[in-house]
Amino acid sequence: MVLSTSHAQRPPELFVREERLAPPRTRPTVYLDTTILSYFAASMSADISRARMQRITRIWWARYRPHCDVFISSLLLAEARHGSEYAARKRLAALESIDAVCLSERSEALFQSLLADGLIPDIARADAEHISYAATNSIRFLLTWNCKPLANRRIFRRVTQRCESSGFRCPQICTPETLMRVSVDERRTD
Repeated sequence: MVLSTSHAQRPPELFVREERLAPPRTRPTVYLDTTILSYFAASMSADISRARMQRITRIWWARYRPHCDVFISSLLLAEARHGSEYAARKRLAALESIDAVCLSERSEALFQSLLADGLIPDIARADAEHISYAATNSIRFLLTWNCKPLANRRIFRRVTQRCESSGFRCPQICTPETLMRVSVDERRTD
């Protein structure tokens, strides 16, 4: 009797498909500023531009947020309590499952550094605080619709340099629309 070694005659249990181990995919870390929560929880605006941003925010919240590690701060919680009682309850309910990062000495030091010498003007104090929370907690993205104070590339470059000189990586500041594009691009490269 001749034993054949062809694949067709081997019992199927001898074939084990080996799969390459993919490196564990890290979830993006996202820090929310107040504008995201406001656009998410507010009634739909009659203003077309504002309604578009609300719609994009709601799409990001429903489809993309579950795939991110999302963080907020005590500053955002305090701001969420402002306004009408109904709106405040709606905003706070949306935040129930989101972890809060704490103000630390490092956050406070970076915050003061960002305000020093007018790098970030005092009128944008909350923006400096959000950046310091995100940077000192190693959060990759700061999600906001309020890009105006940091839209100036020269100012943002200086903010980034200030964060790095303090030993932190500045978060990438972006809108939900931009973050959705980044997410799609990253999935394509996987």
